[in-house]
Amino acid sequence: MITEKKILIAEDDESSAELLRTVCEESGYSVTLTYDGSAALKA
Repeated sequence: MITEKKILIAEDDESSAELLRTVCEESGYSVTLTYDGSAALKA
């Protein structure tokens, strides 16, 4: 059984968030990205 690797990124700085997303996706993670903590809690 193969499990999907998932990660949630909550980062308010857009350029940092996109960099983190790129690095994580290149490492095989499925990324959920939010730009604030409230949205992260709902994700």
